[in-house]
Amino acid sequence: MIQYTDSTKESCTFLLIGIIGISIYLVLHDKIPYYVNWLSKNTVIGILLYTIYIIVKATIPIINELKADVLEAKYIYLQRTIIQNFMLVVSILALMYYFV
Repeated sequence: MIQYTDSTKESCTFLLIGIIGISIYLVLHDKIPYYVNWLSKNTVIGILLYTIYIIVKATIPIINELKADVLEAKYIYLQRTIIQNFMLVVSILALMYYFV
């Protein structure tokens, strides 16, 4: 099972690769053939979807383990982490929507 901190590092790496991929795509999309254009766009979307998968895969077990206890005041930092992960997933989905 992947550790939460490892998943955070991995998701940040893939998110950075996705953002760089989008940047390169936006610069070169007029100069490359349609097939390469289509393939590169789908590759970037796949990388961003994998990033979402990593984030959700690391967060869901924590929520399932604590269930209702996660709402206690002693887990305030965990609550913030879960909210930040949710907002990150929503942001990645918005980025994908505007990219497509």
